[in-house]
Amino acid sequence: MMIILSSSLSAAKQSALSIIIVLFSSAFSAVAQEAVVGYTYVGRGGCLDASNHGYDSYHKSRVATNADCATACEGIGKDGLRGFHRSYLNNCRCLFDGGVVDYPTPDGFDEILSRYYSGTGEIASSDGTGGYYCYKIDVSNLLLVRPMEV
Repeated sequence: MMIILSSSLSAAKQSALSIIIVLFSSAFSAVAQEAVVGYTYVGRGGCLDASNHGYDSYHKSRVATNADCATACEGIGKDGLRGFHRSYLNNCRCLFDGGVVDYPTPDGFDEILSRYYSGTGEIASSDGTGGYYCYKIDVSNLLLVRPMEV
């Protein structure tokens, strides 16, 4: 990322802005570098299917890690779950095939962000925009059966 600072700014202000930009950039990369068991990192931006369509999603704020986002998404259910994208601002979006997301919003989630995207099937790519990072669920994770608590 290249940002040109105005020459009318003092050296001290330019230095302070440079530090803020570095910290901001570090926050972006920290989200992307976090590995998640059962998921594969696809790339920066929103997740897309093979036809470049986005997915319907449930939105949850204040999710500290990518692993926490994955756990929250799996808590909704794996039927139609394709993955998630999470932002450096700790916003988590659980991505489902078009037509799966519906009201009521699951407990602990803030809202449904869309019920009208037509994305279906495995996540194929990411759109490269915004502060989100895309992760697709691994096929082996879809088949994993977790033991029931007694």
